[in-house]
Amino acid sequence: MTPFGEPEDSDAYYSIGYDKFMLNVFCDDYIFQKHLKDYEGCTVDEKFITNDNFKEAISRIFNFDWRRSITKLEDIIMAMKNDADIKRRFCYLK
Repeated sequence: MTPFGEPEDSDAYYSIGYDKFMLNVFCDDYIFQKHLKDYEGCTVDEKFITNDNFKEAISRIFNFDWRRSITKLEDIIMAMKNDADIKRRFCYLK
């Protein structure tokens, strides 16, 4: 087992049903491109989800707890920004 398989991620789609989901539960191998700490998240397009498509966007969220907690457009934009913030999500990696 390598250190790359050890980071926990309770927000990942594949973590559903696991108390403690780690990458090594999901796959046996990986292609190393660079350290996770060196990645940057993407820029969230704040106009991608609008009031017109908000209900559809909510219906496509896989995590039912998130679905219930997101009640307005600003909530989903903030959630997307939090997901895209790689440095914050994996700040414990060196």
